[in-house]
Amino acid sequence: MTSNENININPAHSPLTKVAYLRRSCLLAIVVLFVIEFITGVLLMLHYAPAVQTAWGSVWHIQTQVPSGWLIRGLHHHTSNALLVVVVLYAALLLFQRAYIGSRAWVWRLTWGLLLLVAAMSLSGFLLPWDQWAYWGTQVRANILATTPYVGSAMRDLLLGDDGLGQASLTRFYTLHIIVLPLLAILLLVGILTARRWLVRGDETLNESKSNGSCCCGLTVGDVLVVAMFVAGVLGWTYYAHETLGWTLLDAPADPTASDYPARPEWYALFLYQWLKYFVTPNAQVVGAIVLPSMAFGAIMLVPNFVKNASRKFRHMIVVLAMAIGGLAAVALTVVALQHDLEPSVQAVADAKRRSEDGGEMTAEDKSILRAATFHEQLRWANWVSKRSFELANEHGIPVEGPLVMLARDPQLQGPKLFAAHCASCHRYDGHDGRGRMLDEPATSSDLVDFGSFERIRGFLREPMHPQYFGLMKKADGEPAHTKMQRWLEAQLEDCENEAERNALESELDDVARFLAEQANAHESTSNKSADGSGLENVTDKSKAVERGRRAFMASCNECHSYQGQRSGTSKAPELFAYASWRWIFDMISDPSQDSLYRSRGREPAQMPSFQDTLSESDRKSLAIWLSGSSGR
Repeated sequence: MTSNENININPAHSPLTKVAYLRRSCLLAIVVLFVIEFITGVLLMLHYAPAVQTAWGSVWHIQTQVPSGWLIRGLHHHTSNALLVVVVLYAALLLFQRAYIGSRAWVWRLTWGLLLLVAAMSLSGFLLPWDQWAYWGTQVRANILATTPYVGSAMRDLLLGDDGLGQASLTRFYTLHIIVLPLLAILLLVGILTARRWLVRGDETLNESKSNGSCCCGLTVGDVLVVAMFVAGVLGWTYYAHETLGWTLLDAPADPTASDYPARPEWYALFLYQWLKYFVTPNAQVVGAIVLPSMAFGAIMLVPNFVKNASRKFRHMIVVLAMAIGGLAAVALTVVALQHDLEPSVQAVADAKRRSEDGGEMTAEDKSILRAATFHEQLRWANWVSKRSFELANEHGIPVEGPLVMLARDPQLQGPKLFAAHCASCHRYDGHDGRGRMLDEPATSSDLVDFGSFERIRGFLREPMHPQYFGLMKKADGEPAHTKMQRWLEAQLEDCENEAERNALESELDDVARFLAEQANAHESTSNKSADGSGLENVTDKSKAVERGRRAFMASCNECHSYQGQRSGTSKAPELFAYASWRWIFDMISDPSQDSLYRSRGREPAQMPSFQDTLSESDRKSLAIWLSGSSGR
């Protein structure tokens, strides 16, 4: 190494000397962070079970049941992110000091190779929890890998297994994460530590630091402080993320059928995610995903060859400028990706949908707004499923068959999915498809939110033809359906000769609504005042109102509606015993055309299809329990 290749630093406190100290501290921080990763990784291995049926449950067990398990796992996760940051910082300091010239080129190349391996370790560990985020994120990356010309499919099969993402994939990723990649990373780190002596040879300032202000093993107080700062930062962020932000670092169990999961990459890969949006066609995506990134990484590895010739200072400036532009571009793409995923306002979504429905050509901004709205609808559902998964695991444990069986048995999860798949083509649930998605197609039947509640029944008895109830329903000839209730109500109101009689009728309808709501033990409104207006009704008053409602029902409603199979008149309307209970809804879903419900004949036969042959008994029960809001017991 020539003298002008050395770090020629005088006086001792020049900026380059401080950078050299910081670079050494970063290298020490990398070593310490690797040690933390090793220790926490071993502790996690004591509880982790690398199988498709057990992986999620074992991570949930670590996160919630093992003492300080959340801290161990959080440290392991956040330390891997910190490693990426520190290795990038170390590479930037090498660039700033021109520590890639001559024999020091190996340190430059080993550092970038280490960065690649740290990222690979993070990605391989990313799949191990076997949750939704890990599953679909890995699926996307594997599909990108498969676009590599000539060898893509073979590489994907080698990584995932011939059957795609499954048990073989989890086993291979686990082996890569705990054995192969760490060994390679340790070899590169040892190589950097060994080659570092070429960086400090002839550096009198750094040599003097071994005797001036050193603690032990050549470490200075500054080294210890910098390393302690990195470690304290990781510890503090882990605690803050868990206790304040509530991050569990675990999504819902991986479900290969949930193809609408809103997959997004990790923070450090968001720029690549946004970058690929600009490559639309399959061939262009190969260029954007494989060719250009490979060329960029190859150019970084060849930087020492580019600068070693004449006009080295000028070429160094070119390298710094190119690396700075690349770094700023990555930051800018990350910011753009985050901005595109911001939730748009309700008005912006409505305006974009209106322009779409008007038949005009949608602008790029309109498409972006609608994509972001869809993303947040899917994200809300995914977050709710994740929260519900934890609730079920905490309450009942995880069955030996795996967490997906636990989810499949839960009506609160299956009900909305079944509603979206089979009911939302006609009905709505609070205006959406049951999973939070606002559909473009208009509803053709009633909104079923709070079905069987006092408020809903009373609203129906006030205005049966409101769009929330029967207003959207049509007969086969296009005429309004189920108009008999509206005509009956109008007749009752016409018979009222004065305001007192009208108030008496309204009070009677209130009692009937309470009686019907009580059939399914629906929650009663707590907004009803007592007779003197001083407060809410007590239990005795409620019981009296229900009894008054029963008598009013039997006197008037039972002429059409049967109750326990009995009716006082000849007109036939649906049975209202146990109305809106999950069993009543189950019968309605199974076969609405049966005689006790809407029948298949008469002036207004049932138009709702039977799902007895379409849905299994357990699916119909899950849907009915969810709609009724009961426990299903």
